[in-house]
Amino acid sequence: MSLVRRLGKVLLPVVLLFAGLPGAADASPSRCYPVPTSVDATGRGDVTSALQAFIDSVPDGACISFPRRGSYRAEGTISLTDRNNLTLYGNGSTIFATTHGPAWPEPGRQQLVIVGGSHITVKALRIRSVNTSCTHDVTYEFEAGVGIFGAADVRLVNLWIRNVSGDFVYVDARRLPDGFVPPRNITIKNAPMVEPAGRFRCSGRQGIAAVSGTGLVFRNLYLKSTALIPFDLENMPEQEIRGVSIIANTVEAPFGAYLVAAASVYGTGTHDVAVRGNRVIGKWLGVALDNNAHSDWAVTGNTSDTPAGNQLVVLRGSVQNFAFRSNVQPFNPLGAGLVLYLDSVGCVG
Repeated sequence: MSLVRRLGKVLLPVVLLFAGLPGAADASPSRCYPVPTSVDATGRGDVTSALQAFIDSVPDGACISFPRRGSYRAEGTISLTDRNNLTLYGNGSTIFATTHGPAWPEPGRQQLVIVGGSHITVKALRIRSVNTSCTHDVTYEFEAGVGIFGAADVRLVNLWIRNVSGDFVYVDARRLPDGFVPPRNITIKNAPMVEPAGRFRCSGRQGIAAVSGTGLVFRNLYLKSTALIPFDLENMPEQEIRGVSIIANTVEAPFGAYLVAAASVYGTGTHDVAVRGNRVIGKWLGVALDNNAHSDWAVTGNTSDTPAGNQLVVLRGSVQNFAFRSNVQPFNPLGAGLVLYLDSVGCVG
């Protein structure tokens, strides 16, 4: 057998594996695993167990490659639990459900969860559920597209998430018998040059909801039809939110009363938050900081195309060092409502 023919036999699996794989340089050829054809990619049957079993078989320090535009029906949750240095390339494949999960007060079903672990990247994956009305229903409000619990150094890049009954993405601490593990360094973004390749559309609760965490970055996302608040920072007991960047996103109505809301009824507050360069379509800019303690907020350089029709800025509780400047917001002199509402202790700036 000639050297060319022998090399062809050796190299062919690698060529097939990496053809069209985004960011293939991130992992070595021997450490990337394609989703096997034994896992139905037509969307006909429920592959929750089969897909989970395959993912569990892939070692840490590797990557997983979905086929281009595959369709995976998963009526349960796909979990990345205590994984490290793992990259999942969606290649435009969709994980979808055709039914709801358990109703409240049972824990809601997320389509994909990342629990613990570190250095997890998910790219170009599509997630879809069954909420076509884009309205809030408390029965299924915890059915998020993606849930992140106590993980560190997570990147969600160029995802599509649609028709979820809960949040597009929910970020929380991991609860263990001896305490909480907060999430750290969570980035959710789209590459600027690919809009509208990554879009979040039609949620039944918040858009991006964080109840715990440090180093949270939400950048260059496109959100449309969020039932409640596009960016919600809401502390849970004993939890803190610190170091948040909400930058260069496009948010299109309909959505709730505010673009960004932060409430900390139980936790220790929200601190060091930048809301910068966002564009709002069909709704006015609105920011609400409510209850407990908030500090070092800067809301700058954001734009809206719609006259304000309600309270633009609401500050209640203890707010220190809040800046709202260089924003472009039309006003209707006959119906602008109250522009600024203050009921704060120690509000500065």
